[in-house]
Amino acid sequence: MILKWQWEHPLYYVSLVFMIFPFGGIFFFGYPLWTLPFSLLFLFAYLFIVHEKKGWLTNLFWVYMLIYITYMSLFINSGMIWLFFYLNNLFVYRLRDNFKSFRFFSYVAATLIVVLYVFLKGYDVTTQVLALVAPILNFSILIFWTLERKREEANEVLMEKNRSINLLLAENERNRISQDLHDTLGHVFVMLTVKADLIQTLLDHGEIAKAQKEVVDLQKITKNATKDVRQMVESLKDHKISQELVVISNMLELAGINLQIKGDKVAESFPIDIQNKLSMMLRELINNLMKHSQAKKCQLVFSRTEKTYTLNYQDDGIGFSDINGRELHSIKDRLVPLRGQLAISSVKNPTQISIIIPSKE
Repeated sequence: MILKWQWEHPLYYVSLVFMIFPFGGIFFFGYPLWTLPFSLLFLFAYLFIVHEKKGWLTNLFWVYMLIYITYMSLFINSGMIWLFFYLNNLFVYRLRDNFKSFRFFSYVAATLIVVLYVFLKGYDVTTQVLALVAPILNFSILIFWTLERKREEANEVLMEKNRSINLLLAENERNRISQDLHDTLGHVFVMLTVKADLIQTLLDHGEIAKAQKEVVDLQKITKNATKDVRQMVESLKDHKISQELVVISNMLELAGINLQIKGDKVAESFPIDIQNKLSMMLRELINNLMKHSQAKKCQLVFSRTEKTYTLNYQDDGIGFSDINGRELHSIKDRLVPLRGQLAISSVKNPTQISIIIPSKE
């Protein structure tokens, strides 16, 4: 089993340098010699949890490590309480536990036993201070690391969902383009083939006038086909708001964010160039929502008047910590050629943003 252990992250091994205290204490501080095998077993238990999968032996060694640290802290040297730090590494990054697990409660129980015993038995002031400071520092690190790990896990889940959405959208787009090409060019090539065969037959029979007429028809077909292809290419460049809303709805649904849309039919009446630009701004707003806002609800409201096209955005996230004029600068840059405006009417609770684009008329 031990021979199969693979090298893990270096930080798991850096902390092993502190094992010099229980081992060195036997030779320099008069620790009992019988603590040596128990210290060796503690070291083995730590390495076992680092390298092996979770199982009943993991729980057994976890409990042993708690008992070892508790005993060594109370009856050998109070400084051994710092060995609780070893458990932080394992708890957060190896076992990836939460605050409702057996290991967390056993960790808390062992720490409380040390603290209560030190005060009830009237240890010296230095030991009492250490018994308070060390657990506070250890648990602060434990909680911070755990919350940071959960944040990273949430980001990874979100990124994976986004990758899935992007793959799905790309596949749908490929299918749409393929279908458009088939519908646009498929019958054209059939007609060209039929016309070419007909012209060849007419020429073989010396019917030049009829052949010339078919050539004219052939030219019309190719011109119309060219026009259709050009229109199809132009349509690929267009990015309608309705299409963007489908993408956004899927993204937010996977992210667990409730989306409410009002005026989507109104948005479909916006000029296509406005829709193109507004779709990109909308995507940036949603990207910020998913990355930074921690929101659970989002509302989009589209409206128009004779002089303006407007998007009102709202979410229940943490909002902006400070307004310095550089917020959403990329959206503001997109609004410059359109002579549009971006206004943040509420910084948070809720966050409210308005994008207003004037009509060209």
